[in-house]
Amino acid sequence: MAIYKLDVEKKFGQLRFRLYPQASAPGVFGSDAPEMKAFIEHLDAAIEPLTPSDSVFFRGIEYSDKVALRETVRLSRF
Repeated sequence: MAIYKLDVEKKFGQLRFRLYPQASAPGVFGSDAPEMKAFIEHLDAAIEPLTPSDSVFFRGIEYSDKVALRETVRLSRF
């Protein structure tokens, strides 16, 4: 069981994120996505290797379900 953190940033109209283990230092943000659809595709690829016992913290809330995390990110304001 691993715990990860997800940070999302919108800068100059581009969305990007970083996903990193909770115990490590935050890495750099990934590549920019100009629209939400491309951003979600990149996010899906990043969380795909996570196992069902892994969890991700996004905005202070823990998600163990990938679909719930994806939808929360998709519907969030940035």
